[in-house]
Parts: sequence; structure tokens; C-alpha cells
Amino acid sequence: MSNPFSPIVSTRGERSATREKLVFRRYQARRFVFTIRTSDYQSKILQIFFNQRDGTLNVGFPYIPRMQGIATIGTLSPSLGKQEVSLETDGKVTSRRVKYAHKPDGRVHFSQDAQVKTEIKKDSIPLADQDGHVFTAYLQGVGAFEQTRSEQDDAPPRESRTVLNFQFSGEAPEAYKIVAMWHEVRGFLERSMGSEFGPTVNVGTPQGERARGFLIGTVIGRPLQDYALLVTCRAQSYFVQPSQPALLFIGGFDPAPSLLDSHRKDRFLCLKYPVSDYEELEQRLGSIDFDKGESDLL
Repeated sequence: MSNPFSPIVSTRGERSATREKLVFRRYQARRFVFTIRTSDYQSKILQIFFNQRDGTLNVGFPYIPRMQGIATIGTLSPSLGKQEVSLETDGKVTSRRVKYAHKPDGRVHFSQDAQVKTEIKKDSIPLADQDGHVFTAYLQGVGAFEQTRSEQDDAPPRESRTVLNFQFSGEAPEAYKIVAMWHEVRGFLERSMGSEFGPTVNVGTPQGERARGFLIGTVIGRPLQDYALLVTCRAQSYFVQPSQPALLFIGGFDPAPSLLDSHRKDRFLCLKYPVSDYEELEQRLGSIDFDKGESDLL
């Protein structure tokens, strides 16, 4: 008889300098559904799931309202401080809900099976070498996202699907910021303060605020089982026209630039819903959507 599924995995270690005993706990599942619950709504916001064959990290947004958006490769100069990112330079529009994929070898792209061409792509950091920030998602108008269903979304954690909830009391925030950090578990234990971590955590932000987070990872026995993703959520102000449902996603960053390389350009993937003047942008930039009858052969 097989062992029952345990939703939480524990990794034990020892801090080499002090011999202090350490423990790291994370959720395991093939797919995680994240929700936001307030007194006004109970909305599903995104999925994070792991390819069981190679460990590819995927982020999907099946719960946003049907919107027209733009996917692009953004560029910033690290030496110039605050800057605006052009969405049009390397961008193409889409009327589909695309997903983000970060492959173990570092290749990143936007796609959606049989719906979106895999054209917005670049090389990033291999997951085995990654340590730190992998993506950020900004969400607003969350009350218009797909609502939770009690019979499905209140079910106990399962290997196939685990639901994790960010709870906000009081008046619902205007918008939310989701930040995901990727870590090798034993390296995280060695350099961190404290002795016990996860699977839920409260972390400080650079602004001195507190954000709740979850430590998650793939199922034990699958590729990249020794790595974990810390996903946090905090409130923020509107980032586009107030109350309008919107999504802004950035990820797939270049390796950290050398301090001596003042001319370095950092590139990353960027996805934004909605976009204005969609028809004009489609004519000028093109679309990554398949026409009816096409298949993704990439």
C-alpha cells in the first residue's frame, strides 16, 4: 500500500559555523493555485506549476478577465535609476491569456498551447544557478477575476493541486504585488538567520512593510526537488486607471551585471493587460496569437 500524500516537505540541516540545527518546510504539489480573499471578494489570481519531466517553472493567469494585452522584451540600463520601459520596441499583442515558462537551462518565454506562438523569448539564468528574484506580478481589479468555488478551492492540499490563500482584513487594497524568489534549500538554510522556516512566512519589504508568503516546490522525486520558491503578496496602490482590472508581469531577468559594466543593458520579459489601441498596435507590431486552424510547431 502506497504512503498517503504529505503536502509539506521538511529538509533538515545544520549551520556549519555554530552546529545549530535547522529545518526548512515547504509545500509540495504539481500545481499551486493562489487566491486573494477579502471581505469584498474571494478571487483566484494565478497558478504556479512545475513540469514533472524536467522541472520547468510555469506561471499562468487563467483567472483574469478576457483582455487584450501585449508581451515584450523590456530593456533597462542599471546605471540610470528609475526608467520607463517601452512595451512596443520588441512587443507583440495578444488576445489570449498567456503563460510564462522558465526552463531549467534558463530559456524563458511566453506561450499557450495551440493558442500563442512562442515568439517572445530570451535566455535567462538556469534554475540550478538562480538565487533570488525570478518574477514579479502586479494585479488590480481583482474582484473581477474568477471567484473561488468552495467544492474545489477549499479542498485539502493534493499532489495534483494545492490552493494557497492570501488573506487581507479590512478594506480591500487597491492593488497587489506578488514577488517570487527562487532558492536552493540548503544554501538558503546556511546563510539565513533563524533556525526554522516555512511553509508560511512573514517577510520584511524594502519599504519596511510586512508581507505574507508561502514556500513551495515541486513534488519530491521530481527534477529540482531541492529548490523552493518563496511567493509573497502585499498591498499597493493602483498602477493603471483606478478600479480597472489589470495585470503587469516581469520575469526572466539577465544575470546580475558587473559593477564595472556601466553600459550593460538588462533584458527581461514583460506582459501587460490591458493595452489601449489594440487594433492599431496589432497592425503595426503584429500578434503572437494563432489564427484559427493553426498549430504551435515551435
